[in-house]
Parts: sequence; C-alpha cells; structure tokens
Amino acid sequence: MDKDFTVFCHFSAIGKRIVKAPNLDDAKRIAELDGSAEFDEIIRLTEPCKVDAVLLLKSNEKIADEQEIVEYKSWGSE
Repeated sequence: MDKDFTVFCHFSAIGKRIVKAPNLDDAKRIAELDGSAEFDEIIRLTEPCKVDAVLLLKSNEKIADEQEIVEYKSWGSE
C-alpha cells in the first residue's frame, strides 16, 4: 500500500506579477524588494526542485502530532 509523502523543496521559476508604479525602474525596484511569494502567474520552472526535507505522513494515523519526520539533505551535498 502506498503512503502519503509531503516533500519540501526549493526551486527557481519565472513568475509574472502586476506592479503599480510611476515608471519601469520603480516597478523593477518594488518587485525586487517585495519579499512576498505571491505571483499572478508562474510561467515555468528554471531549475528542478531540490528536496530539503521529507515528511512521512502515516496513512493510518489521524493525529498530526504523531507524524514521523525524516530529514533529507539536498542531493549531492554529501
């Protein structure tokens, strides 16, 4: 029987967002300084997902406090 896994990863992507500004230079500065991860559209990934940690969710457990946590380093880090 398959188990459910929640995989945490980081990635690089090209995203599109609408920025209100008086000119293009200000719009670029606002977009670069804004730390939010909210985009109007994710166009495409530019790098594959790099796994940081894997959280194994046991399918027969109902209580989140009893989850088994497994640390997993990024590939090639060892």
